[in-house]
Amino acid sequence: MSDKEFVIPFVGLKQGVHEFNFEIGKAFFESIEYSIVLEGNVYVTFLLDKKETMLIGDYTIRGTPLMLMLKENFNWFINLMINPRKMSL
Repeated sequence: MSDKEFVIPFVGLKQGVHEFNFEIGKAFFESIEYSIVLEGNVYVTFLLDKKETMLIGDYTIRGTPLMLMLKENFNWFINLMINPRKMSL
């Protein structure tokens, strides 16, 4: 897995809203040391609104990661949906 898979090439983009979609799978989670997420299928939609003097990002994360629960001594899948208001870059 390459870090370049998740790079957003905002230099050279025209002003306006641009959509980027990412699929995050087992290889991504295996590359993170000490992650409590063992594997899963997670989909990220990132909307980048490029203005003349700023970038505005809005993202949605959906998926089902397999979480390692150390205290309970079992693993479980959770349904995940994250859509925060907005973040400014």
